[in-house]
Amino acid sequence: MTSDQNQDMDLAQSASLPSSRTSTPVLTNCDRLQIAQEVKKFSILLSNVSHTINAIESCVQEDDPELTHLYTRQEYLYERRQAAVSEFSLFRAVIPLVVKFIIILTLILLL
Repeated sequence: MTSDQNQDMDLAQSASLPSSRTSTPVLTNCDRLQIAQEVKKFSILLSNVSHTINAIESCVQEDDPELTHLYTRQEYLYERRQAAVSEFSLFRAVIPLVVKFIIILTLILLL
């Protein structure tokens, strides 16, 4: 290729033309941090509720309203954590390896 052709290719690639295609989402460092914090937050909350359930299960009846509330809360937190993990998995190709390691290590330590 000649230098004129190279320059034309560079200009063509850098031009921003309107497109009907959706672009691949690009995560900022803030986005990555927010996802990591959500995974960590819901993992900690889920762990705390699960420990509370385990601690009081033996001294309350199955139909105890507090225990029922904790089971509902546990299910909600599990779903929220799964949503955060899914969001993390969706963007795992663009999240640096270090962030992945921190999230996975946090999940392992909390469960």
